Amino acid sequence: MPVKLLGAAERVFALISSAVMILVMCIVVSDVIMRYVFAMPWPWAYDVITLYFMVALFYLGFPLANTQRTNISVDILVHYFTPRFRHVIEALSGIIALAVFFVIGWIIYGNLVKEIKTNELLPGYYDYPTFIASLMMVVGSVLICLRSLIQVGLHGASAFSGRDHVALPKLPGED
Repeated sequence: MPVKLLGAAERVFALISSAVMILVMCIVVSDVIMRYVFAMPWPWAYDVITLYFMVALFYLGFPLANTQRTNISVDILVHYFTPRFRHVIEALSGIIALAVFFVIGWIIYGNLVKEIKTNELLPGYYDYPTFIASLMMVVGSVLICLRSLIQVGLHGASAFSGRDHVALPKLPGED
């Protein structure tokens, strides 16, 4: 049940990330039209895109991309590895992701608490609350850490037992 809930959360946040991508494209196109046709660009477009939308694109979209293994990976040597060793590599990559995103999440969580307590604002055309971006980073980091824990457990168990508890990512050319 918790794994299904995690998967549902990853899909919902990836959908939000996709909607944000479409929104970014619409804002940029309309800003260009407003700038060069009417000489009246959106004064808030750059701030909103860089402060909120770029963070949302990565931190809300990456957890599902990582789960589905659609992110970039180096697979030059993996063809020569045994399935058991590939499980070890997958478990190690999960440990690295867990460590990196735990540290990121922990640091950003500290910033988030401070930003909420002090009502921190980023000055621009409007005063933009900074906690929104930090919240998205914390949520994304938590999702990545939870999925990494599952990855480490299942691939670690597969490596030690010699039985597949989870399928290995497909190699290029495998369909």
